[in-house]
Amino acid sequence: MRKFLISFMLVISMASRADEYRAFTDKEGRSIKAKVLKVDVEANKVTMERDTKKETTVSIDVFSEADQIYIKEWMPAAEDYSHWEKMVGNGEALIHEKKPAEAIENYFDPVIKKFNSICSANSAQIYCARDSKETLVYLMQAAVMSEVEAEVGEKVPVIWGSRFAKQKKGAEVWSQFWAKAFFLKAYALVELGKLNAAKETLQTAVGLSPVNANYLSELGHIYQLEKDWDMALAAYQAAEDSISFSHPDIQDAERSRAWRGIGFVYIELGQLDKAKEKYMQCLEQNPNDQRAAAELKYIENLYAK
Repeated sequence: MRKFLISFMLVISMASRADEYRAFTDKEGRSIKAKVLKVDVEANKVTMERDTKKETTVSIDVFSEADQIYIKEWMPAAEDYSHWEKMVGNGEALIHEKKPAEAIENYFDPVIKKFNSICSANSAQIYCARDSKETLVYLMQAAVMSEVEAEVGEKVPVIWGSRFAKQKKGAEVWSQFWAKAFFLKAYALVELGKLNAAKETLQTAVGLSPVNANYLSELGHIYQLEKDWDMALAAYQAAEDSISFSHPDIQDAERSRAWRGIGFVYIELGQLDKAKEKYMQCLEQNPNDQRAAAELKYIENLYAK
């Protein structure tokens, strides 16, 4: 069953089932009065509020067997969101069938409405990630909402999409399909010629998934269509910086797209040498990149004028 939160940070939160505190006893026989606030399933930890109003997070294993049973029975079952994920897939299929308006009305908008209804009662900053590596980046981003540089295998880039994220207390990382609903709706809106609405919707997707290179490049493309070259360049460069967080199977394709976008902007800015360098990088990575080869020929023609 699809869990509401993904990967190793599956955190299930809910209001306490009772306003009254109860006694919890550890394995050494020591007791405290507290109530359960939150349970981290994968980490096997529980967050409790003591009768002194102080919050504490400890391992579930420190408690007596009876209290461990109580805590585990307290945990609610995660809601099954597979229906909404299937709706995103159905909407994507309609886009491929050249039916963007139908995809928005029948699939993406209902999913987004559901997402917004869940978020309205949630005080945390919500992110959507594709895997555990991306999840870790967002949880670190929640701790430092400006520049993040930490060791997670690579140097973490500045989270460019944070400008589109609401500043809230704490963070939760949810399944990627929620952000994908916004991304695909934006794509459909571009197909319908509604650039302003597409940009706003895509900014939401980027706010939810700030290191998703695909989303960032698509946002760069919208700025490109608007001829906002500074913002287009910033988005494409952010996509380039985020490639390491994509799955290895798609890194080359996403890197090439970002490079081609950067090259296009440099041509429009009259910086032909920089544009040529990016397109050469594309061909070094993929000698069969015909779009990069065509742009290089275009640059050579510009040099000849």
